[in-house]
Amino acid sequence: MMKFKRLLSLCLCLMLVLTGCKNTVVDDKKPSCNYYTNLFIQNMNTNKIKSISVYETNYSKDKVLNTELYYIIKNLFDSLKKENFLDEPMYTPENPVYRYYITFSNDKTFVIDVYNENYLTLYPWDGKYQKDFIDISNAPKSYNLHGLSKYLFPRL
Repeated sequence: MMKFKRLLSLCLCLMLVLTGCKNTVVDDKKPSCNYYTNLFIQNMNTNKIKSISVYETNYSKDKVLNTELYYIIKNLFDSLKKENFLDEPMYTPENPVYRYYITFSNDKTFVIDVYNENYLTLYPWDGKYQKDFIDISNAPKSYNLHGLSKYLFPRL
């Protein structure tokens, strides 16, 4: 009986020691409030855009953006300044009205959620941090993605 207790306690100790505690350090804090935007701009400058598709969430319609209109997205992000980026959104509805899927030649995909004329978010498809919240109310109207989306999906 004594040998059985020793064997049982030895097995329990080995199980505890061998399983151990896997301690991983996860940094959930984004390096900056425009972190994903910087990655997006870097991808635009180094890789070719493979496709941009626009999804209209209310009626579940989607369209592929014509390559001649890619410059609008590039110019919008080139016109942004540090004050356009928000730590937390002032106001965004629960669901975006339009969603842009931008795929680059290196197969990286970024998503732009357009909430209204003033607010959008940007994040990579496989991102681990919180989205970039962007206020585009002072961006040129010709670069406004909400206006472009309304042009692509006209209402009758």
